[in-house]
Amino acid sequence: MTRQRLFLAIIVFILSVFLIGQGKDLNNLNISCGEEGLKNLEIKKIEILGNPEAPVLIEVYSDYKCVFGARYFRETIMPIIEEYVNTGKVRLAYYNLAFEGQSSQIAAEAAHCANDQGKFWEYQQEIFSEDYQNQKETDIYNIENLKNIAKKIELDMCEFRACLDSGKYTEIVKEETRQGFIEKDINNTLTTFLNDKK
Repeated sequence: MTRQRLFLAIIVFILSVFLIGQGKDLNNLNISCGEEGLKNLEIKKIEILGNPEAPVLIEVYSDYKCVFGARYFRETIMPIIEEYVNTGKVRLAYYNLAFEGQSSQIAAEAAHCANDQGKFWEYQQEIFSEDYQNQKETDIYNIENLKNIAKKIELDMCEFRACLDSGKYTEIVKEETRQGFIEKDINNTLTTFLNDKK
């Protein structure tokens, strides 16, 4: 009888440890934010990267679903950032043209939500990385993937989720897109201006 009780106690202990461990893993995967809603209600513009006094301004207008957008960012924009923006010679601005459906829209909103926490350019670099772009999913810009990027760059996940789920930047992205096509007279995505010259 004593052996049976001891054996049972060991089994219960092992199960308890296992379940507690599983609970911790689940908590890591599914962050509970309680009833808290969006704390930061301020609408923030995506800041221009670089020295405000730099004589050259490059403006990039692109849709996240544009086939060449990611490659353009990696192969052209990243070297420009390293060689010219980081040395104070150039300022760089990025604007969304979210016209290729709902996933374009939600990806642009996610980038704005990252910008709320001062990490727009880190988010941009991650979303355009080869690792992310080479995923074998039909729609890599789904909400879960976009949230995974936010987690990877260590954003406050409760605030990021609240921002994205609230639609805080829905109208802002739509207006940004409208301005690009109408006011800047853009007729296709992935358009660059150099000191206001297309």
